[in-house]
Amino acid sequence: MNGRELLSGLIAPLGLEIRKSETFDRFELYCARLIEKNAVMNLTTITSPDGIYARHFADSLAPAAFLPRPDSLIDVGCGGGFPGIPLKLFFDDSAPGETRLMLLDSTAKKIDFLRELTEEMGLENVEFETRRAEDAARDPALRESFGMAVSRAVTAMPALCELCLPFVRVGGVFSAHKSVRSAEEIESARRAAKALGGAFGNIRGYSLCGADQLIVPVEKKKPSPAEFPRPWARIKKKPL
Repeated sequence: MNGRELLSGLIAPLGLEIRKSETFDRFELYCARLIEKNAVMNLTTITSPDGIYARHFADSLAPAAFLPRPDSLIDVGCGGGFPGIPLKLFFDDSAPGETRLMLLDSTAKKIDFLRELTEEMGLENVEFETRRAEDAARDPALRESFGMAVSRAVTAMPALCELCLPFVRVGGVFSAHKSVRSAEEIESARRAAKALGGAFGNIRGYSLCGADQLIVPVEKKKPSPAEFPRPWARIKKKPL
């Protein structure tokens, strides 16, 4: 099964469809470059094309099945570009360049790779920041300026809320990918969401390759207080 057939089959149960051959070509290029670069840089532990299409590409697109398309999107701690770049590719399939994407990571080599990759893909309206999230969120040019923040970072939900919600403007949403086994962690984040001006939306479940997953939307109701986000050491030591 080629990449086009695989990805189409994986996202069809989510009610998603990619229409343009160019979009499939970009996903294929992404997969190839990811495997090449991963040989010299730790971008992913998943190295088979089938695994990349399932665990990185299809899973990254889940927010598009449940949440409105944003005009702007920031991927916080983007690493190898997930879920930001797959979402950008999907949104561009119907309206090229209309969704602004910012890729944020503290590792310059990862950002350099993503810059080269998106240029090779010919993507429009993509920006890059090499900073820690807690520092970037205090930049007036970035703070509360995005319609959606996404993150697949492996950290607890209260910390993710503190790192991501300050980037989201009122009326926007932070979308987190979580396992169904994360119910207690998710519940513990409600206080953090409220402290940051957010409130949990309708949590949606989906299944991918036999694994049950959740999209946890946190809607931005009012501006985040100026003291957030705190330095990472304080976030880690004393979660909200």
